[in-house]
Amino acid sequence: MKIHLTALAIINSVTFALAWRNSTEEELPGFLFFIETVVGAIASGVIATIVFALVSRYQRKVNYVFGTTAYMTSIFGLVVYAIYATNGKADSLHSAAHMHVIAFPMLHGFLTIIALGVASVISVILYLVFRRSRNTCVQL
Repeated sequence: MKIHLTALAIINSVTFALAWRNSTEEELPGFLFFIETVVGAIASGVIATIVFALVSRYQRKVNYVFGTTAYMTSIFGLVVYAIYATNGKADSLHSAAHMHVIAFPMLHGFLTIIALGVASVISVILYLVFRRSRNTCVQL
């Protein structure tokens, strides 16, 4: 499990660096707004990673569902910010080209909540299946 947490930490760190570069290129109006957008960029991946670590600590049989969710969430953020960082500066501060700075972290957070909810339902179903298969005995 430590290797997975290390890999997720590296993915989230690279996403942080790409979000920092993107926010610097976009010349955001204030320092607090700049920090908010960079922290918002990695919040979903970090939350999914923390949930994975907590579930892995207490329940080993279904932790791969949350591990998959953490990887999907973190890699999605990495890919999107890699695209944003390589696109360069948007047209103007007064255009809608800067919408991604605010809209993407909110959308990413919403998708992460949905993914964690689905992972919770799947893990409960798997837990019940594992529990039922362990408690059944064959009658001769």
